[in-house]
Amino acid sequence: MIEFRSGQAFADHDGKQLKVGVKKAYIHQAVENEIFALDIGQVLSQPKLDNNAVGTLIDQHAVSAAKMAKDTVTSYVNLKAILSEEQLAKAKELY
Repeated sequence: MIEFRSGQAFADHDGKQLKVGVKKAYIHQAVENEIFALDIGQVLSQPKLDNNAVGTLIDQHAVSAAKMAKDTVTSYVNLKAILSEEQLAKAKELY
C-alpha cells in the first residue's frame, strides 16, 4: 500500500487497474483507426468521389483522436498531482 500526497491509499492493484484502463483506451483508439481506414477506403473506392463525405470522415476522426489525446494528458496531470516523485517513477516503470 502506497500513500498519496493527499494521504489517500494506493494499492498495487490500483496501479494494475490504471494500466488496464490505459491499455483499453489504446486498443479502443486502434480500433477506431482501423474503422476510419476502412471507411475512408470505401469512400475513396467509389467511382465518383464525394469530397464532403471524405472531409466529414476526416473531421470525425480528428475529433476522436483529439479527445483521446486530451483524456490521456488529463489523466497524467491528475495522477502527477497526487503522486509523490517516487510513486510517479514507480508508475512510469509500470508503463
